[in-house]
Amino acid sequence: MSEIIQIGNSDAASRWIGIRKHQAVLLLLGVLVTGDWCLRPNATVIELCMGLFLLACSPQSSDGLTNGEWLFLAAMYLLRTKWSRVQFSSNKNIIELVTSGRVTFSGYSLIHRGRLDLSGDDGALTNQLKAITSSLALSGVTSHVSLHILCGEEENQTLLCVPAGTFVPPDWKACPELAALLIGALEPVDVLERWGYTRTKDSLVRVIRLSDFSQASTNSAFLERLQTTGQPLDLSIHYDVLPIEKSQKIAARAVHRISSDSAVTHEAGFRRTAQSDRAFKRMRQREIFVAQGLPLLRCAVYISISAPNQRELLMRSREVVSIAQDAGLRCQKGFARQAEWFRFQFPGGAGW
Repeated sequence: MSEIIQIGNSDAASRWIGIRKHQAVLLLLGVLVTGDWCLRPNATVIELCMGLFLLACSPQSSDGLTNGEWLFLAAMYLLRTKWSRVQFSSNKNIIELVTSGRVTFSGYSLIHRGRLDLSGDDGALTNQLKAITSSLALSGVTSHVSLHILCGEEENQTLLCVPAGTFVPPDWKACPELAALLIGALEPVDVLERWGYTRTKDSLVRVIRLSDFSQASTNSAFLERLQTTGQPLDLSIHYDVLPIEKSQKIAARAVHRISSDSAVTHEAGFRRTAQSDRAFKRMRQREIFVAQGLPLLRCAVYISISAPNQRELLMRSREVVSIAQDAGLRCQKGFARQAEWFRFQFPGGAGW
């Protein structure tokens, strides 16, 4: 799909006439309250302040969030406990992870020599992952698959995590030890959340989420530069594999929503932009692929950066963000959400 019209913006936050739904609600309520204050005699100053507050919460600021969302995140950060625990156990290659939920999965390391893009094995690897997700989509339940690239000072390792019992091609070797290395320890790990990072017994960890893959052709160059930094970090790509029937319903609703928004904007006198035409073509293309039996995947990409102190963590984070931006990728820094993203970047999809 990306070969035709590349990768689009995230569908996680649905939009209505180009803006997110809660933004439209805040704008509408703000205009109504402020307008009532202007037109109604003896209106109080409190009503005006409320209207202005609603209007001020609606604009979008950093990380793709609105001002209202930032206030909500800050309030939740101040109110919730800052401590959490991660527990890991394995029996052969049946791995159990307990964070905000309990999940089981199996871990496999990739057996290869040299660079996959130079040997031509990257295409075969893509087909293998496609076959795995297609088989999981036929199970009738939502499954979680994650691919982790562990970058270190000496070598890089690739870990595939799938539901226990899933068939995996022989190019992948069962490796629960690598999953333990990814999570950090075999013993329970206590995690202390801070505004921009989490603290464990051994190091500080900042988790960054990538979004808006505006230049799909640069992704391989981004991965190559990321792996040559020499930093201890983990790039994790997570997929929720939806059942075929659910995928078809979601794709059909998405096309209907885009068509309805286009009709409304046209009736209101607005011209269709090239971006809206592109979004509609992308939705139609996705509906066709799903109708052909291909699974629909919900994707998230995280980069976990470790450092011994805050100064080193800041330097490493800036380097990773700079590499991502040079590749045309947008980074979300996850302030006030680090404990949640720390759990999200682990295998199994617990808490998603």
